[in-house]
Amino acid sequence: MYHFAWITDPSHGWLQVGWDLISEYKYDDISSYSYHDDLYVYLEEDRDAPKWLEFLDSKGIGYSFPDFPIHTNESSFVRNFYTWHISSPHVLNSIASDPEVSANIHYGSLQ
Repeated sequence: MYHFAWITDPSHGWLQVGWDLISEYKYDDISSYSYHDDLYVYLEEDRDAPKWLEFLDSKGIGYSFPDFPIHTNESSFVRNFYTWHISSPHVLNSIASDPEVSANIHYGSLQ
């Protein structure tokens, strides 16, 4: 069973998921409203987090959350990380190990 944290500020929230899981499941249905740092992907609450949880449900994979989110009344630290984009270094490193995915990427066209 995986344990995830919700991180929220007054206007939005994100589900914190380890890069290892994103890579292990080769999960790539993530919008540019999500963020990432060196260890985690922060899936935005309205689209990306529900889709990730539906993905886990479809695989019969269990998960849980703490009773309370990590909340701040200021702008969340998550907003200081990189927004999710196919050309982000960690994204490229994650997908580069998958020959099917990397064969379909034309690196010269990434912005």
